[in-house]
Amino acid sequence: MSLRILFPSFILLSFLLAGCGVSDDRWRIEGRLDGIRQAEFYVYGEEDAFDGVDTIRIEDGKFSYERSLSQPAVLTLLYPNFSSTSIIAEPGKVIKMRGDAAKLSEADISGSKENELLTDFRFACVGKPENDSRLAAAQFVRDHPASLAALAVFRKYFATARTPDPAVVLPLLDVMKKAQPSNIALLNMEARLRPVLETGKGRSCPDFSAVSLTGEKLSRSDFSGRPFLVLFWATWNTDCTMQLQTVRRLQRAYPDRLQLMVVSLDASPEVCRRGVENDSLRSVMVCEGGAFASPLACRLGVRRVPGNLLVGADGKIVDRDVPVKELEERVARLLE
Repeated sequence: MSLRILFPSFILLSFLLAGCGVSDDRWRIEGRLDGIRQAEFYVYGEEDAFDGVDTIRIEDGKFSYERSLSQPAVLTLLYPNFSSTSIIAEPGKVIKMRGDAAKLSEADISGSKENELLTDFRFACVGKPENDSRLAAAQFVRDHPASLAALAVFRKYFATARTPDPAVVLPLLDVMKKAQPSNIALLNMEARLRPVLETGKGRSCPDFSAVSLTGEKLSRSDFSGRPFLVLFWATWNTDCTMQLQTVRRLQRAYPDRLQLMVVSLDASPEVCRRGVENDSLRSVMVCEGGAFASPLACRLGVRRVPGNLLVGADGKIVDRDVPVKELEERVARLLE
């Protein structure tokens, strides 16, 4: 009789223990956030292993989210206040999160060595000035180049910076690539980021060749000897209008001293042509189609519109992606 009683209990216990983990092809995050009863936040990734954006619902301060996962990935938790936290998702792992809704950046995330390493770094940066945190981030990447935690830190502090410093960022990228030569996410990020770094402030403007909307063949040498401004523009971006107005004023102020080339990020030359047919801007315009994937956009490291590249008479890049409000002053200093 005792065997008949114990056997079902053993089966039940096995099921309960199994329910605490996940299978090798799935991943789960669960936790509690104090100071909040009901809310939603989002989880997304930039790798093929985790595509799209999912919603995580909080009920009575608790949440649990699970999905299939074929390989480790760096994910982002995006909160309603637009702050975010990086986490490492790994197949077969259950990640635990505990924190306060008022201090989401200080949440304790555990359940794997990668997440614990990342949490220790975040805690060490709490209260530090941005520059100090960036220095700590660079050292963290150098100390842990083979980790996904390093990739997460690099992405937050360097890959998404408005004007990344090539002298700092390129060596960090190289040390991670050497330690993780088969990491597809890292290789994809490098493919996007390296052209930006190689066209950063102080670098030589790269050689390029293109054909304007009027059929004129263009190359880097056509703009030698005088400062020139490259505008990154698109008909679908309304913020580009203010940049064009600024450039018109610059053309009136410096008609013979500043050269100009406009690179359109429109999907087709015809769309671009219709958008500028009544425009009075005096410039050569290039639209290769393909938006950000077009050859010239890739060559010049375009990441955003409106954007720009300011090149001195010596061919050195003076600045890039100067905010529109500062563009006139920056050009005036260059032409002094």
